[in-house]
Amino acid sequence: MRREFGSNVSALCAFYRYYYWPTWQRRPLPALQKVARQLSIYYFPGCPAYVPMKIWPLMDVYERAVPSLEVGEYREIAQSFPPFSDFIRRTKSLAQNAPVTEQPRLIRVALTALAFSYSSSVLLALILSAVIFWRRTRWQRLRWLAGLVLFGCAYNAAGCLEVAIANSLDVHRYITVQMYATLLTQSLALWLILEFALDVRQHRRGPV
Repeated sequence: MRREFGSNVSALCAFYRYYYWPTWQRRPLPALQKVARQLSIYYFPGCPAYVPMKIWPLMDVYERAVPSLEVGEYREIAQSFPPFSDFIRRTKSLAQNAPVTEQPRLIRVALTALAFSYSSSVLLALILSAVIFWRRTRWQRLRWLAGLVLFGCAYNAAGCLEVAIANSLDVHRYITVQMYATLLTQSLALWLILEFALDVRQHRRGPV
Protein backbone atom coordinates (compact mmCIF):
# COMPACT_ATOMS: atom_id res chain seq x y z
CA MET A 1 0.00 0.00 0.00
CA ARG A 2 2.84 2.37 0.79
CA ARG A 3 4.45 1.57 -2.56
CA GLU A 4 1.23 2.15 -4.49
CA PHE A 5 -0.11 5.23 -2.70
CA GLY A 6 2.93 6.73 -0.97
CA SER A 7 1.79 9.39 1.51
CA ASN A 8 -1.51 10.05 -0.29
CA VAL A 9 -3.83 9.12 2.59
CA SER A 10 -6.97 10.28 0.76
CA ALA A 11 -6.29 7.93 -2.16
CA LEU A 12 -5.57 5.06 0.22
CA CYS A 13 -8.85 5.63 2.09
CA ALA A 14 -10.73 5.84 -1.21
CA PHE A 15 -9.28 2.46 -2.22
CA TYR A 16 -10.33 0.89 1.07
CA ARG A 17 -13.87 2.25 0.70
CA TYR A 18 -14.06 1.01 -2.89
CA TYR A 19 -12.91 -2.44 -1.80
CA TYR A 20 -14.92 -2.67 1.42
CA TRP A 21 -18.43 -1.37 0.73
CA PRO A 22 -19.20 -3.53 -2.32
CA THR A 23 -18.44 -6.58 -0.18
CA TRP A 24 -21.25 -5.64 2.23
CA GLN A 25 -23.58 -4.55 -0.55
CA ARG A 26 -23.22 -7.68 -2.68
CA ARG A 27 -22.65 -10.34 -0.01
CA PRO A 28 -24.20 -9.06 3.23
CA LEU A 29 -25.01 -12.49 4.71
CA PRO A 30 -21.46 -13.90 4.39
CA ALA A 31 -20.16 -10.61 5.79
CA LEU A 32 -22.42 -10.92 8.83
CA GLN A 33 -21.39 -14.56 9.25
CA LYS A 34 -17.77 -13.47 9.19
CA VAL A 35 -18.43 -10.92 11.94
CA ALA A 36 -20.23 -13.54 14.04
CA ARG A 37 -17.34 -15.98 13.63
CA GLN A 38 -14.89 -13.29 14.62
CA LEU A 39 -16.81 -12.37 17.77
CA SER A 40 -16.95 -16.03 18.77
CA ILE A 41 -13.14 -16.04 18.86
CA TYR A 42 -13.24 -13.66 21.81
CA TYR A 43 -16.10 -15.22 23.72
CA PHE A 44 -15.94 -18.99 23.05
CA PRO A 45 -14.69 -21.34 24.33
CA GLY A 46 -12.04 -19.40 26.25
CA CYS A 47 -11.25 -15.69 26.08
CA PRO A 48 -7.89 -15.34 24.25
CA ALA A 49 -7.15 -12.01 25.94
CA TYR A 50 -5.50 -14.22 28.56
CA VAL A 51 -2.52 -16.17 27.22
CA PRO A 52 -1.42 -18.99 29.57
CA MET A 53 1.75 -19.88 27.67
CA LYS A 54 4.59 -21.61 29.46
CA ILE A 55 7.31 -20.26 27.18
CA TRP A 56 7.26 -16.82 25.60
CA PRO A 57 9.69 -16.64 22.64
CA LEU A 58 10.34 -12.95 22.14
CA MET A 59 12.85 -13.06 19.31
CA ASP A 60 10.27 -13.34 16.52
CA VAL A 61 8.37 -10.35 17.95
CA TYR A 62 11.44 -8.15 17.66
CA GLU A 63 12.19 -9.57 14.21
CA ARG A 64 8.77 -8.42 13.01
CA ALA A 65 9.38 -4.97 14.51
CA VAL A 66 12.65 -4.34 12.70
CA PRO A 67 11.25 -3.85 9.14
CA SER A 68 8.69 -1.30 10.36
CA LEU A 69 11.46 0.70 12.05
CA GLU A 70 13.51 0.85 8.84
CA VAL A 71 10.95 3.00 7.01
CA GLY A 72 12.43 6.16 5.53
CA GLU A 73 10.57 8.55 7.85
CA TYR A 74 11.85 6.72 10.92
CA ARG A 75 15.41 6.88 9.67
CA GLU A 76 15.12 10.65 9.37
CA ILE A 77 13.80 10.86 12.94
CA ALA A 78 16.58 8.61 14.21
CA GLN A 79 19.21 10.92 12.73
CA SER A 80 17.91 13.89 14.72
CA PHE A 81 16.73 12.07 17.86
CA PRO A 82 19.44 9.90 19.51
CA PRO A 83 17.09 8.07 21.94
CA PHE A 84 15.05 6.77 19.01
CA SER A 85 18.21 5.72 17.23
CA ASP A 86 19.24 3.81 20.35
CA PHE A 87 15.78 2.20 20.49
CA ILE A 88 16.19 0.93 16.91
CA ARG A 89 19.66 -0.41 17.69
CA ARG A 90 18.44 -2.30 20.76
CA THR A 91 15.45 -3.68 18.86
CA LYS A 92 17.74 -5.07 16.16
CA SER A 93 19.97 -6.57 18.83
CA LEU A 94 17.03 -8.26 20.56
CA ALA A 95 15.88 -9.63 17.21
CA GLN A 96 19.10 -11.66 17.27
CA ASN A 97 19.40 -12.67 20.92
CA ALA A 98 16.18 -11.90 22.83
CA PRO A 99 15.78 -14.02 25.98
CA VAL A 100 13.06 -16.64 26.31
CA THR A 101 10.59 -15.80 29.09
CA GLU A 102 8.93 -18.52 31.16
CA GLN A 103 5.56 -17.88 32.75
CA PRO A 104 5.18 -19.32 36.30
CA ARG A 105 2.78 -22.25 36.64
CA LEU A 106 0.53 -20.42 39.11
CA ILE A 107 0.07 -17.57 36.65
CA ARG A 108 -0.75 -20.02 33.84
CA VAL A 109 -3.35 -21.78 35.97
CA ALA A 110 -4.95 -18.47 36.94
CA LEU A 111 -5.03 -17.25 33.33
CA THR A 112 -6.56 -20.52 32.15
CA ALA A 113 -9.28 -20.30 34.80
CA LEU A 114 -10.01 -16.68 33.88
CA ALA A 115 -10.10 -17.47 30.16
CA PHE A 116 -12.60 -20.32 30.40
CA SER A 117 -14.80 -18.65 33.02
CA TYR A 118 -14.99 -15.28 31.26
CA SER A 119 -18.08 -15.84 29.12
CA SER A 120 -20.09 -17.60 31.84
CA SER A 121 -19.23 -15.08 34.55
CA VAL A 122 -19.98 -12.10 32.33
CA LEU A 123 -23.25 -13.65 31.09
CA LEU A 124 -24.38 -14.32 34.66
CA ALA A 125 -23.42 -10.78 35.68
CA LEU A 126 -25.44 -9.37 32.76
CA ILE A 127 -28.48 -11.37 33.82
CA LEU A 128 -28.10 -10.15 37.40
CA SER A 129 -27.68 -6.58 36.14
CA ALA A 130 -30.99 -6.86 34.30
CA VAL A 131 -32.63 -8.07 37.52
CA ILE A 132 -31.05 -5.24 39.49
CA PHE A 133 -32.29 -2.53 37.12
CA TRP A 134 -35.71 -4.20 36.86
CA ARG A 135 -36.19 -4.32 40.63
CA ARG A 136 -34.63 -0.94 41.36
CA THR A 137 -35.94 -0.54 44.89
CA ARG A 138 -34.88 -4.00 45.98
CA TRP A 139 -31.35 -3.78 44.53
CA GLN A 140 -30.65 -0.07 44.89
CA ARG A 141 -27.30 -0.72 46.57
CA LEU A 142 -25.88 -2.69 43.61
CA ARG A 143 -26.96 -0.43 40.74
CA TRP A 144 -23.62 1.39 40.49
CA LEU A 145 -21.69 -1.90 40.32
CA ALA A 146 -24.10 -3.29 37.72
CA GLY A 147 -23.59 -0.11 35.70
CA LEU A 148 -19.82 -0.59 35.73
CA VAL A 149 -20.21 -4.19 34.58
CA LEU A 150 -22.46 -3.12 31.71
CA PHE A 151 -19.99 -0.42 30.68
CA GLY A 152 -17.06 -2.86 30.72
CA CYS A 153 -18.95 -5.47 28.71
CA ALA A 154 -20.05 -2.87 26.18
CA TYR A 155 -16.50 -1.51 25.87
CA ASN A 156 -15.01 -4.95 25.17
CA ALA A 157 -17.83 -5.91 22.80
CA ALA A 158 -17.47 -2.65 20.86
CA GLY A 159 -13.72 -3.15 20.53
CA CYS A 160 -14.20 -6.69 19.23
CA LEU A 161 -17.03 -5.63 16.91
CA GLU A 162 -14.92 -2.89 15.36
CA VAL A 163 -12.08 -5.30 14.59
CA ALA A 164 -14.48 -8.03 13.46
CA ILE A 165 -16.08 -5.68 10.92
CA ALA A 166 -12.94 -4.04 9.59
CA ASN A 167 -10.26 -6.69 10.05
CA SER A 168 -9.87 -10.03 11.83
CA LEU A 169 -9.60 -11.12 15.45
CA ASP A 170 -7.42 -13.97 14.21
CA VAL A 171 -4.69 -11.32 14.36
CA HIS A 172 -4.01 -11.96 18.02
CA ARG A 173 -2.71 -8.52 18.97
CA TYR A 174 -6.19 -7.05 18.49
CA ILE A 175 -7.39 -9.18 21.40
CA THR A 176 -4.36 -9.10 23.67
CA VAL A 177 -4.53 -5.30 23.90
CA GLN A 178 -7.89 -5.79 25.64
CA MET A 179 -6.42 -7.90 28.42
CA TYR A 180 -6.54 -5.18 31.09
CA ALA A 181 -10.07 -4.12 30.17
CA THR A 182 -11.14 -7.77 30.09
CA LEU A 183 -9.59 -8.49 33.48
CA LEU A 184 -11.22 -5.39 34.99
CA THR A 185 -14.64 -6.26 33.57
CA GLN A 186 -14.42 -9.88 34.72
CA SER A 187 -13.32 -8.79 38.20
CA LEU A 188 -16.30 -6.44 38.42
CA ALA A 189 -18.60 -9.21 37.17
CA LEU A 190 -17.35 -11.64 39.82
CA TRP A 191 -17.68 -8.93 42.45
CA LEU A 192 -21.29 -8.29 41.40
CA ILE A 193 -22.10 -12.01 41.52
CA LEU A 194 -20.63 -12.26 45.02
CA GLU A 195 -22.44 -9.17 46.28
CA PHE A 196 -25.73 -10.39 44.80
CA ALA A 197 -25.35 -13.81 46.42
CA LEU A 198 -24.51 -12.27 49.82
CA ASP A 199 -27.46 -9.90 49.54
CA VAL A 200 -29.85 -12.77 48.72
CA ARG A 201 -28.50 -14.82 51.62
CA GLN A 202 -28.84 -11.93 54.05
CA HIS A 203 -32.37 -11.20 52.81
CA ARG A 204 -33.43 -14.82 53.37
CA ARG A 205 -32.05 -14.84 56.87
CA GLY A 206 -33.98 -11.66 57.62
CA PRO A 207 -33.12 -9.01 60.20
CA VAL A 208 -31.29 -10.24 63.26
